[in-house]
Amino acid sequence: MKTKANRITLTGILSALALAVFVIEAQLPPIMIPGVKLGLSNAVTLFAMTFVSIPCALAVMVIRITLGAVFCGTAMSFAFSLSGGVLAFAAMALLSVITDKKQLWVVSVFGAVFHSVGQIAAAYAFIGNKAVVSLLPILIICSVISGALTGLIVQRLWFSPLRRFAHHGDKDKH
Repeated sequence: MKTKANRITLTGILSALALAVFVIEAQLPPIMIPGVKLGLSNAVTLFAMTFVSIPCALAVMVIRITLGAVFCGTAMSFAFSLSGGVLAFAAMALLSVITDKKQLWVVSVFGAVFHSVGQIAAAYAFIGNKAVVSLLPILIICSVISGALTGLIVQRLWFSPLRRFAHHGDKDKH
């Protein structure tokens, strides 16, 4: 990005896209167990992290979580999304710096798994019942599948002509 205005504009566009995907996905029935979604809006966050910058991706995630809770959630869903999002973001940010772009799907899988761990931690904090931890194995299985899917989407975009528009200097890192 050449100017601050361009970065802000791109962050806004990606945030709107992530929010739109989130709102559409929120209208779909749960997969397997209540609350389990594909997490396709995370593909937009990973895209922002890969093509623009980690700070842009953080802004996209926070905006999407905040507005997603306003439009189709509750205070509790905001807390769950934020706790899962922060852990997922930290894992993906760390791994995106140290892994090859051919491993973006792995970055996404770790993000999805940490998102589930964060949500279970939030559930335990709110409910105070250790039984919520029993959901973790099935959530991790679902996270691996959904994380691989969203990661493969972004990985495919990286190895497409879109890559020439990537912001940071690791364009040539295969």
